[in-house]
Amino acid sequence: MTLNDCLEAFISYQHLKGNSIATIKGYKLIIDLFIQHIGNIDVSALTAEHFNNYNLYLRGRVKIVSVRSYMRHLKVFLSFLVNEYHIDDFRAKVILPSRQKTIINILSPPEIERLLSVDDKSTFYGLRNYCMLLLMLDCGLRASEVVHLKPSDLQFDFKGIKVFGKGSKERIVPMGNTLAASLKTYLRRYKKRINVYLFVGRQRDYITRDIFRDIFRYYIKATGIERLHPHLLRHTFATNFLLNGLGDLYELSMILGHSDVSTTQIYLHIANYYKFMQHKKNFSYIDSLAPH
Repeated sequence: MTLNDCLEAFISYQHLKGNSIATIKGYKLIIDLFIQHIGNIDVSALTAEHFNNYNLYLRGRVKIVSVRSYMRHLKVFLSFLVNEYHIDDFRAKVILPSRQKTIINILSPPEIERLLSVDDKSTFYGLRNYCMLLLMLDCGLRASEVVHLKPSDLQFDFKGIKVFGKGSKERIVPMGNTLAASLKTYLRRYKKRINVYLFVGRQRDYITRDIFRDIFRYYIKATGIERLHPHLLRHTFATNFLLNGLGDLYELSMILGHSDVSTTQIYLHIANYYKFMQHKKNFSYIDSLAPH
């Protein structure tokens, strides 16, 4: 059986699992590229060297964080092949690039205020975009989760939001008073414009990835924050959640929809860095010495 045949079976399996269209497209794209690189060989001829050589090939072409993502997707495919087609299990020999410990430059309080003041909240698009910003900054939602929210997902009685995350996993995320009030105003004013999805575009359909990208291009121009992107708002939420003692790492992982708390640990690293920088303004021993 060729790898292309296996890929078709793998994609069908992903559909049966209930994974999102975006997730399945991501798998297909990455595995297609892998097969194009090594050839449409028989699955029984697959070895760890095919994966590790592809790992090295990618390193000269994409960022290391992307290499890690590609290889993680390919290891999921490999696990499927081991379980379904009983090929040799060499998963332990497939090497993933080490996770890089980088300090993410989250948004500062003045930058958050600048961003939230951009929109004219007296207009439909202004209030809509403001609510979407708050959902990422105050609840840590992913952009894909924001655009697929439905009015029925909002639980104002206990200030919770029902979110369907990666792999269609459902979770409840708490919302703050500012967000709750803004969403109520949005629903009251524009109920007739809202269709299936909570946030709609000109065609009363959900907001596409391209529209979302255009919105953030506008925010970059309006605020002057060049590093601004949707996921930076999620990073900012998660770091501030820990910095301000709003909960522990496990609670944060539940809110973010991480299946493994180790994925959330990067925010503990970032929060500790910012806490250190806040409380240690003069941490240089040499600076404390007399001039010489």
